[in-house]
Amino acid sequence: MEVVNTRETLGATIEGLDLAKPLSQEEFDAVLRTLGERGVVRFPRQQLSSRQLADFSELPGKLELTVAHASPAPGLREGGTLAYIA
Repeated sequence: MEVVNTRETLGATIEGLDLAKPLSQEEFDAVLRTLGERGVVRFPRQQLSSRQLADFSELPGKLELTVAHASPAPGLREGGTLAYIA
C-alpha cells in the first residue's frame, strides 16, 4: 500500500489496495489514519460491485441511508445512497 499526498490542503491517493477483497486490520488502520490526516482519500482503478462497496464503506461504522434516491442501489441490504459520516 502506498499513500500519495496531493499538493493541496486536503487529500491523498492510496495505491496498491484491492477494495474488492477484505482488508487486514493493519491496512484498515492505515486507511483510517490517512483519512484522519488528509480528510479525503481516493482509491483509483477499483472494480467493485455494489455489495463490495457497501462492505468496504461499512468498515468504519454503520452507514447512514438517505432518502435522496427513490430506488435502492442494487445489491445493498437496505438500499439508498451510501454516505459515511464521521
